[in-house]
Amino acid sequence: MSPEFILANQISIWKKQLQMNAAELFSYGKKSKAKTEEELTAPLYEEIGRLKMDVKWLEKKL
Repeated sequence: MSPEFILANQISIWKKQLQMNAAELFSYGKKSKAKTEEELTAPLYEEIGRLKMDVKWLEKKL
């Protein structure tokens, strides 16, 4: 039997495994990559603060 030959029975087993575990398979990556709202917004608020300070400094120089 050559490696390219896959029995139909094996394919049906894989299909059943996928159907039973598809939700876990596709949700796993989302859980590990998901960030909280605070983790997403904190760097933005820091940048806003820096930019406000730059604007105030430039206003004083003009």
